[in-house]
Amino acid sequence: MFKFSRALPALAAAAIIALAGCGGAAQQGTPEEDIMYITVNGNRLTVDTEDNASSRALLERLRPGDVEVEMSDYGDMEKVGCLGFDLPRSDSRISVAPGDVILYLGNQITVYYDVSSWNFTRLGHVRGVNSRGDMLQLLGGAGDITAVFSV
Repeated sequence: MFKFSRALPALAAAAIIALAGCGGAAQQGTPEEDIMYITVNGNRLTVDTEDNASSRALLERLRPGDVEVEMSDYGDMEKVGCLGFDLPRSDSRISVAPGDVILYLGNQITVYYDVSSWNFTRLGHVRGVNSRGDMLQLLGGAGDITAVFSV
């Protein structure tokens, strides 16, 4: 009886730890409501969005319909265009890489194809992209583009 009573708290603790791990393990990937798409030059890019107020506000804005944005190259590192509406900002000094989707000044959206660092709000990242060449190819190379943002 003495050994059983000492083992019981250890077994209970092990069960709690095991059960706590089950909840997190079942959730894999990004929930569908946290995905945005960018269609440009015939390519439909999947963007895994950040968990922040800016991304959530953009997703809500896209639910009733797509938003078309005229985008231009800037600094040989990004395509940038005006959304036509403001989103909440939570700017901080961050580094960006190819495939990052960024909110700039609260009303401009930027898709990076190179690295940079500035005060931005990260909106998400294009799935499967990690090089300048890959991102530029998906965006259609240098020059102006029309991008359609959707959910």
